[in-house]
Amino acid sequence: MIYESAARYYDKLHTRLTEDIPYITEFAGSTEGALLELGCGSGRLLLPLAAAGSHITGVDNSAQMLALLEHKLEAGPAALRERVTIVKADIRKLSPMVVDHRFSLTLVSHNTLLHFRMAEVRSILRCAAALSAQGARLFLDLANPFRLEAQASSGEAEYEDSFVDEQSGQEIEQWSQTDLDLGKQIYDVVWLFRAKESNQLLAKINVPYHYLYPHQVDLLLSESGFRLEELRGDYTGGPFDETSDRLLVHAALVS
Repeated sequence: MIYESAARYYDKLHTRLTEDIPYITEFAGSTEGALLELGCGSGRLLLPLAAAGSHITGVDNSAQMLALLEHKLEAGPAALRERVTIVKADIRKLSPMVVDHRFSLTLVSHNTLLHFRMAEVRSILRCAAALSAQGARLFLDLANPFRLEAQASSGEAEYEDSFVDEQSGQEIEQWSQTDLDLGKQIYDVVWLFRAKESNQLLAKINVPYHYLYPHQVDLLLSESGFRLEELRGDYTGGPFDETSDRLLVHAALVS
């Protein structure tokens, strides 16, 4: 559980990540039926989708992240809460016994899938297929591997961002250090959260991203019961190429 020790810091930073929301909301709006988000965290994407009218089930294995999501739901309107189901579970081991529903669209948002090794990704996709309704679709939002490979390891930790932690009243600085292993296809990120005034280290998160190339994604999909429909390269729907911002994967369940 990568973010358990620093859930509120992670949540605070990622509330600023919004550029994908209109694209995914529009895509989800064309779906008739319930949505499933795997690795929903504290609801960065789930809540806007529910607010737009979708009925959505969010699955995550972090109690701390889901507690933040529950708090946000409690502070919101009752109608929003009624459209959301929360499940604490391992997305690698989901089954109809864990989630008793079939979904028209499954979402795995911003790099979530890259936390897992290839064999685990295969398991996650097979679980998604088992929970999919006939004609269901799948959306994966991944880092562009070609752009990751073009980035050099940072060596020293570098300042990225800062924010105020409401719980402590402290200004928190986020620093990051990266390392790239081309042979293993791992882009390793270490995030350091420090109190600005005292420079005290408050939390450290190590996130290895097991990045995937398009041909690997295609193979994993076909092995898991899905068919690749198209690749997009950004949140305007532009075509994917090696210079694209993102690797956005649209797939459909094989009937």
